[in-house]
Formats: sequence, C-alpha cells, structure tokens
Amino acid sequence: MATSPPPAGWYPHDSGFRWWDGSAWTSHTQPSKVSTVLAEPILQFVTKAGLLAQGDTTILDQNDRRIGSLVEQRNGASTTWLANELHVVDTSGRPILRVIDESFGTYRFVVERPWAGPVGEIIQDNVLGAAKLSLRAGGRRVGSIHREKSRWSDFSVVDESGKKIASVTTTVEQKKYAVPGRYVVTRLLLRGSPDPVASLVVASAMKVGRVFGAERSD
Repeated sequence: MATSPPPAGWYPHDSGFRWWDGSAWTSHTQPSKVSTVLAEPILQFVTKAGLLAQGDTTILDQNDRRIGSLVEQRNGASTTWLANELHVVDTSGRPILRVIDESFGTYRFVVERPWAGPVGEIIQDNVLGAAKLSLRAGGRRVGSIHREKSRWSDFSVVDESGKKIASVTTTVEQKKYAVPGRYVVTRLLLRGSPDPVASLVVASAMKVGRVFGAERSD
C-alpha cells in the first residue's frame, strides 16, 4: 500500500531545513540555526514592565535562554513609536520573520519570511464588534483565534478541525533574566504544528494580544 506524502512544511534537509510543498521539495531553504525560534515548543516574549520602560522585546526559550528578539520598525526603519512592522531576529541579528501591520478599518497583519517570501496573514473576519481573527495561508483559512474568558490578554489558536494547536498567556512576572525586575511575559505554547501554521501562530503571539488590549481600553 502506498504511503501518503507528509504535509507541507519545513523539514531537516542536508545541514539545515528545506520547504516541502506537500508533493515535492522546493528551492526554499534555511539554515538550522535560523529555525530555532520556530522550532521551540515554548516561547517567552519578555519586555521590561512599566510605562517608561524602553527597549526591544527579548525572546527566551522555556529555560530562559535568549534565542532572539523583536525589533519594532516603521517602513523598514528602526523606531520607538508608531511601529507598523515587527521583525523577529536571532541572537546574531539575522531576520527570521517579519509581521507588517496593514490594518485599515479592520485588522490585517501580513507575515513574511525574509528568505522565502510571504507566509500568510492574520485577518479580521468581521467588521463590527470585537475582532474575530483567523489565520490564512495561500488564500486558505488554516486556523482561528479564540479569546479565553478568564483574562482579556489570553487566547488560543485552533485549526480548521477544531483542534487546539497553541495557547498564549500574558503575565507580569519577577524574573532574574538580564536586569532582575518585573517583566511582561507573553508565553506561547506551540503544539507541534508545521509551517506555515507555526509562523502564523508565532506572529499571532506578537500582535493579537495588542489587538485585544486596545479593544479593552476603548
């Protein structure tokens, strides 16, 4: 009996990773080091707490080891205000993922990978009322975002079968990382989804909490 090919996604190939489109290998590759952020089962996005706190958000793994950071930019230039882009970079400053805010009336975030082009979008499905967001890749809906009732900043991601594939929680914690003190920690638990879904989930952890926070303050 013939074996079905694996689903589309990034898979180990030679000394790094290569994109499998579901039926054949493509020309898109990435070094293994660059994939670290996308391969971790638990990510922590850590920002110094406080209204006057400044600086980029640090990305830690589940053991508080720094594996990257978020850099806010506007139209490709570094900025500390009115950012319309978020760039994920590794510990060497190399870009891994880019999230571009193209919201106008409704929320729309375009997710790109510098070495392989567009990944997909996080878009608002409704016009009125609290935002209902979904993940789309190749024009196809691949997941949706559901707010948790317990806290406004927490949410989960489910695939189109209704299976929970990720959860995101935001807390303020006392951490010893870097300068000891209080940090806002957005923690992403990713349940083994292949790309492009994994990249869209990571992007949602970076942006969706801000959407819900803005709605809460309206």
